[in-house]
Amino acid sequence: MDLTALFDESMRAGKLDEMIVVMPNGRSQFLGGYYLDSPVTGGWATFIKAELVAWVDSTYRTSARREGRAVVGLSMGGFGAIQMAMRASEIFSVVYAMSPCCLDFVEDAGYGNIAGWRGALAFRTLADVRAALREGAFYPVALFAFTAATLPSPNRSPLFVEWPVQLRDGELLPGPLWDRWRAEAPARQVSRFAANLRSLTALALEYGIDDQFAHIPPATTAFVQELAAARVSHRLEVFNGDHRNRFRERMGSRVLPFVAEHLTRR
Repeated sequence: MDLTALFDESMRAGKLDEMIVVMPNGRSQFLGGYYLDSPVTGGWATFIKAELVAWVDSTYRTSARREGRAVVGLSMGGFGAIQMAMRASEIFSVVYAMSPCCLDFVEDAGYGNIAGWRGALAFRTLADVRAALREGAFYPVALFAFTAATLPSPNRSPLFVEWPVQLRDGELLPGPLWDRWRAEAPARQVSRFAANLRSLTALALEYGIDDQFAHIPPATTAFVQELAAARVSHRLEVFNGDHRNRFRERMGSRVLPFVAEHLTRR
């Protein structure tokens, strides 16, 4: 979705102060790298928080400090925004996660997604993954991509991953790595990164009650419950809508004003 017109309209109408908006393409050959550093899918976290930020600061007239930077994302980008909130709070001070995926590995992001995991476990080569992507097999490819970002195994050719689930007697079950894998979910990492999260100027999350991805409402709820337990100030908004249908409206009416309110410009 092209948001340039929305930014321009908001600034011309005086609803939004001037700001530099950078929208990197986070799509990899297998849907995305989830804004994590992985020897299999690439150094996406380093690209965003180090290389891209340094390039923007050296190219444009920025407020080159954390108080002048925000990170916003939708879905996988929302997951990335939360990762930056936890792991790069020295770079970004304002964070807004829109319908963030994968904050906890439950529902369709957990081992209950039987069809998706069966499809992923059936991959034998990277060519199989590419073929599934061409055929529109979203969940098997997405689960593979997420596993490659979170459980990479560069020496395990040809897929270079370790699976957190397994098939036993035809049934899908958590594998030996399941607990280690789920422990890395953001909802289970809040206490570890609580000091970083508390240092943020502002943190907000939102999701629609009709989100097509079943894990997003409960996973986001679990995450904000952990924020509350860790005494991290935040805002959660639950709205009538699904994963996409109110994105542009909410970007203009909620997200951009929130960012503009909390950024420091000098």
